[in-house]
Amino acid sequence: MSLPLVTIGVCTRKRPEMVVKCLRSLFELETSFKYDIVVVENDEEQTTRKEIETLKPEASACGIELRYYCEPEQNISIARNRCVFVQIGINIFKCLGIIAFYLGFHKEGYR
Repeated sequence: MSLPLVTIGVCTRKRPEMVVKCLRSLFELETSFKYDIVVVENDEEQTTRKEIETLKPEASACGIELRYYCEPEQNISIARNRCVFVQIGINIFKCLGIIAFYLGFHKEGYR
C-alpha cells in the first residue's frame, strides 16, 4: 500500500452536519494522486465523533483513509498543529474551520 501524497486536515468544533457535508465533498474529489483525511475535533465533548466513525466505510470505499482525533484544548492553532503532527502525506492541506477549499477551488454550496 502506497502512502498518500497529501493529507487533508479538517478542524471542526460542534458542527456535525457541516463536517459530514464537507467530508462527503472531499470524498468526491477526482485527483491524480492519493490523499487521506484527518479530522481534528477541537471539543472535549467529541460531538462529531459518531458521524466521523459512521463515514469511515464510505471513505474507505473511495480509497480514502479517514482518521479522527480529538484536541480537547480549544484553540484553532492547537487543532491545526495536531493535523500536522498526525499527517501521513508529505504535504498537508488544511480545511480551515469547516470550509472545504481544495487547491484553490471549491464546490458549489460549500463557500
